[in-house]
Formats: sequence, structure tokens, C-alpha cells
Amino acid sequence: MFTKTKTALAKAGLPALAASALLLASPASAELAGLKATSGSYVNDPGHTRFLWRIDHLGLSNYTARINGVIIELEFDADDVSASTVKAVIDPKTVDTGYVGDKDFDAEIATSEKILNAGAYPTIEFESSSVTQTGPDSLAVEGNLTLLGVTRPVTLNATLSGSTEKHPFVRVPAVGFMATAVVDRLDFGLDFLSGRGLGDQIEIEIHSEFIKQ
Repeated sequence: MFTKTKTALAKAGLPALAASALLLASPASAELAGLKATSGSYVNDPGHTRFLWRIDHLGLSNYTARINGVIIELEFDADDVSASTVKAVIDPKTVDTGYVGDKDFDAEIATSEKILNAGAYPTIEFESSSVTQTGPDSLAVEGNLTLLGVTRPVTLNATLSGSTEKHPFVRVPAVGFMATAVVDRLDFGLDFLSGRGLGDQIEIEIHSEFIKQ
């Protein structure tokens, strides 16, 4: 089959060497390297999920915090990861800055109408629209992020952290992923202190273990 395909490409005007390189560069399958987990419905383990966000502060540091209330549902296709889907629901009221002052800074960020405005918008949501394998253990997860009632496209760059056929505690398949994304907060109308001390790009980093249901 390889010879016939290479001959067909050569007849189309491609040198044999270039044709061979083309074939070798094409992925043989859409499976992740070293994957042990099986297809099915997975949900993140809250105790082993970290949703981190950071933003430039005064050009001096990256102010880093996290949100604790995160539910991620993963419909995972182990044979063809491009057929997988992801949906996440994030509770802005669970923002955790680690602030050490006297005021409740977490509540201020969560509820202020100028920031996350959780009273009017109690959830932040992401739903995938496509999953593309970009390397042996990496994926580009494109989807729509809804923040402050505004929906915009966002791409998560995900990496397989590990997988197992049987989790040692719950005795079912499990898989771990980490993902990063950069979100322009102005796209969602979140302009608090823009140009006056806070950057406009929010960096997101997610680490999570998923348990098969």
C-alpha cells in the first residue's frame, strides 16, 4: 500500500523523497501515545483539580490565584481523541487569592460588578467545539468560553499527564490532563483597571485527574 501511494504521489509531480516525507509526517492514528485509559464518560476529581489564573500586576509580577469550584465533564474517545468533547462549569464565587489582609478580598473579586459579578453571572462555562491532536501527547481543544454573559472562542492547549487502566483507589480507568490558555479579558467586557496597573491577558493553567463514571 505504501509503494502504491508513493508512486501515485510521484506521478503527480512530487519526488519520491518528498512523497515519503509526507507520508511519514502524517499521523498513523488519532491515539495518544502511551494511553491506558479506555473510552467513556469521565468527570474530574475535585480534590486533584487546580484551576489557576494569573495576570500582570503593575509590570512587577504575575498576580496568581485559583478558582476551587470546577466541574469538568469529559466524553473521551480513546481510539479517536478528535471525537472527544469537554464541558466545564466554573463557580466564580470560589475564587481563592490567598489574600492575607483584613478584608474579604476573595468575595470582593467574586461579587464586584466591576470584576466577576457572580451575583449576575453565577457560572463561567467552557464547551469544546473540536479536539485536534497536535503531537504524541498533546491536543488543541477549541471551544467557546462564556464569561460575564459574553461568549467568545478560546483554545486550550492540553497535554496528557498520565493514564491508568485501574485507579488504585477507585478501581476504574483514570486519565490526567494539564491545559493552558490565554484569554483577552477585554473581549468579555472585563476592563477593570485596564491600562492602570492590570494587564489585559489572563493566563489560565488547569491540572486535573479524571475518573471514569
